[in-house]
Amino acid sequence: MSKYKQITTQITERNHITQSLDEMGIPYHVVEATETALYEAYFRQDSQTITNAVLIKSYTDNPFAEIPFSDIAWVYDENGSYKCLYDEHGQEDIINGVAQRAAMLKLQDLAFANGYDLNIVEDNQNVQRVLVGRQS
Repeated sequence: MSKYKQITTQITERNHITQSLDEMGIPYHVVEATETALYEAYFRQDSQTITNAVLIKSYTDNPFAEIPFSDIAWVYDENGSYKCLYDEHGQEDIINGVAQRAAMLKLQDLAFANGYDLNIVEDNQNVQRVLVGRQS
């Protein structure tokens, strides 16, 4: 039997999650604060009603689903950041990919807000270097 897990993140901007998922080519469904969805782990063995979230693996086209549900969800919490709920079976690559991309997006936002530009340089071994410089 599967049980969902929860990770507390430092992600505070929903667009950092959605932009990360776009870059990874993963479809998602945004649940607004005024909407309700169902986070369901491993074929409905565990569930939790959520609002103000980003769901992936959303089964919104399922004619038998009363409301959208998902295996992975980033849910906005009372601390002002998104917690990640996920099924314990093989979701780590997606979660880590979003975390890494969201961190880079936050760094870009902070740099730009303080008058800096970021330039990302990748070498032939897929190592990325981030160069920070003043905006001209």
